[in-house]
Amino acid sequence: MNWLDTISVVAWASGALAGYVGGLFRIFVPFLFLVSAIALAGALGLLIGPLVFFFVEDAARQDVAGFFLVFAAMLGVGLLVTLPMWGLLSAATPLMSVFPMGRQINRIGGLLMGAFSGMALLAVVIIGLQQYPVASVGQGMAESSFATEPVHWLDRYIATIEISPE
Repeated sequence: MNWLDTISVVAWASGALAGYVGGLFRIFVPFLFLVSAIALAGALGLLIGPLVFFFVEDAARQDVAGFFLVFAAMLGVGLLVTLPMWGLLSAATPLMSVFPMGRQINRIGGLLMGAFSGMALLAVVIIGLQQYPVASVGQGMAESSFATEPVHWLDRYIATIEISPE
């Protein structure tokens, strides 16, 4: 297990822990914005990248930069929408305790969504590390089998940018 695998485990565990503590209701809306940010970034990154980053010579880097620009913009919109709703989402959490095992369902659902959120964010970070290599990151990527799994998962669902290592 190398350093990139350790970062992967920490990302997944922290996402799962945040989901477990927050519950299904509190993590549902941010999860939707994260998934829509990845989907829109995959769809619009190829169009926006060459327009905004025309000064970059490499077309693949323009596409990746466009991907990250759209992704960051969508996460910003998600944050602006989610913050005012946080009180409402927190108020809905006690309603789950009315149902049998409702509290456990809320926490386990939050744990699963949090784990998927951690995996998706990790995949986006690994995309950036692959496209803009830093010192020993390439060697860490080559030795890591666990860290590149989210990228393969994301690659199956967003086929606009070739992001998986061969």
